[in-house]
This record gives sequence, C-alpha cells and structure tokens, in this order.
Amino acid sequence: MSWKPLMSKAEAEEYTKDSYYSSRDFYHGTDAENLAGLISAGARLESESVNSYGDGFYLAFSKQTGIDYANQADRPALVLAKVRVRQPKKFADSIDFESFLGENDIPADDFQSKAVTELLIAQGFDAVEIGGNRILVIIFDRRQIAIYKVTEL
Repeated sequence: MSWKPLMSKAEAEEYTKDSYYSSRDFYHGTDAENLAGLISAGARLESESVNSYGDGFYLAFSKQTGIDYANQADRPALVLAKVRVRQPKKFADSIDFESFLGENDIPADDFQSKAVTELLIAQGFDAVEIGGNRILVIIFDRRQIAIYKVTEL
C-alpha cells in the first residue's frame, strides 16, 4: 500500500501493521490552517526554531495531550493517526535525553535540532520516544504518519 496524507482507518491500519506501534493510536494538536496542509501534503518536519528533541513531527500517546496542544491555537484541531516506525530511540524522560546530548557533544543551540535527527538516523533509528508526564513520539519522515481522522475542536 502506498502512502497518502489522509487515509481511511482501515488503510492506516494496513499501512502501519508492521510498525513497532501498530496497536497504538496517536494524537497531534494543531490549528485549522496547519490541518489543511497536513491532509493535503503531509507533515512538515523541519523546525522553525530549536526543538529539544530534533526535527520531526510530534505525536502524543494521550488524546488529552493532543487537545491541550490544539487549544493553544485560535482554531484548534486534533489529528488522529497511526505511525509506521521500525526502530524508535527511547528516552525515559527529558533528563535522559539531555544526557544523550552531552554524551554526543551536541550543544543546545540553533543547530541542535538537525544534529540530533541526523545522528539518530545515522544510528539506524527512525523515530524518538520521550517518556515522562507527556509521552511523545517524533517521526523523521512524513510517510511514517498515517492520518485517518481530523477534527476541528
């Protein structure tokens, strides 16, 4: 099955059936304007500013976390998706991630985002999972996300 930005739930399940997270749904809170881009062209992965965990598209395990992010927008919207991930790099929490930065001599500056993503890809990872209060997964390629439901809140 080939990728497309918006799928039916059955298509999304088929597309991600061999994923590390095949049985899990993910949530992304956004605004209605960004939502239109997501369902027409797919996720935008590049950071406009330093993102702690690298360039990629952020998804939450928790629906409430997605709603909380969405509610920061003027016209909140929620995305429901499956992801196609083979090997995520897992961090217990932000402290574990900060240790990883230090061990790899990655400074917390404007280049951190791309450096983290490039290093993880070179190490064979295709996503990041950050544990803690709000568990997030960050994917590295727009074709990893299978969006199957969108809702304006």
